[in-house]
Amino acid sequence: MKYARTSRTQQREYDRKQSERKFAALVMAKHRRELEQKRVRQSALDIATADATKIVQVRQCNCRWCWGANHEYQRTDWELQRDLDRHLAANRKGIIFNQMGGGGFSKYRDANPDCPICLGFGEEQGTVKDFRKLSARERNLIAGVKFNRNGGVEEIRFHNKIDAIREFAKIDGMVVEKKIIRIVDATDEELDQYFKQTGITLDADDPELAPFLAKMVEGPVSDAVGIDIKVNEGADERREPGEPSGEPSGEPSGEPRQLDLFD
Repeated sequence: MKYARTSRTQQREYDRKQSERKFAALVMAKHRRELEQKRVRQSALDIATADATKIVQVRQCNCRWCWGANHEYQRTDWELQRDLDRHLAANRKGIIFNQMGGGGFSKYRDANPDCPICLGFGEEQGTVKDFRKLSARERNLIAGVKFNRNGGVEEIRFHNKIDAIREFAKIDGMVVEKKIIRIVDATDEELDQYFKQTGITLDADDPELAPFLAKMVEGPVSDAVGIDIKVNEGADERREPGEPSGEPSGEPSGEPRQLDLFD
């Protein structure tokens, strides 16, 4: 008896530990699903709200004639020194070196609105921000990068923001896809799925719902909007003598009678 009691105690302890392990596994799985859902939701939100201009920018910068002396061709300081060295190396006596617009050109400077060449519109300069300095939201927006043969960036592909907005709206419950079906055409699987999604439960003992469920079960489903219900053939036998019949005159007993559930 002592051995049996010890065995039952050990079995209960083993069952308790197994139950705790299963419960812990379920909790961990639920926690992982919640984290995945949050991560997917955050990714969709990042793509939908990220600003692409913080990654790629197109600027209207000055041209070579914007800020040169007398609006002549302006060179950088290195280009000016290079051309001067070449002029001196050619040993051209009596020829003055033409500085044109001078030096100090910077291609990222703003355009001069009084420039007679570009008329103040300047030239387009595209710049790409260092990916190491991008935020997580901006990185999620990038779908891919295409390089040319020289290793330069040729194309940056972004995720579709409209699709991201739709996905975020679905995840966040802003948009609910509705499928309109007629109850007479619905199968048991479709009804179960609809009740599961909407959280509706059917109680057969409900006095208001029980007659409706009975009508669905008694008669065959009609092709029209409604349900055919067969009248009990033994109703006339239980009727007291002299009691008027419940059926309209001229309608044969036992024929199916169609009830419209949508009136």
